[in-house]
Amino acid sequence: MALASGHSLTMALGILFTFLQATLFQAVKPKLWAITLVRLAGFGIGLGPHHEALRLFAVFTGVNIGVCLFWTTIGYLLSEIFCEGKIWRVFMTTMAAFMASTIFLRFS
Repeated sequence: MALASGHSLTMALGILFTFLQATLFQAVKPKLWAITLVRLAGFGIGLGPHHEALRLFAVFTGVNIGVCLFWTTIGYLLSEIFCEGKIWRVFMTTMAAFMASTIFLRFS
């Protein structure tokens, strides 16, 4: 599963990350490291800075594995549901209408 590639329909649109690549990508996100540095500054448990960073990296990586598993599962399910063109158009039209309706929320 970690090395499985994307659906053949989506592969034609671009190169997708495997599950393992998506999980590792989470480790290089600037937001992750900003949160880690802020966390180290205020809530250490008395370990050295490298051990604190490693501890927090392990926690964030564990959480991100769950997040990546959730979104890859959702993506797979959506690709199975929307493989038919008519269903895809109905979904995109509905989402466009929802997005356009948020303009009223923003500017009211």
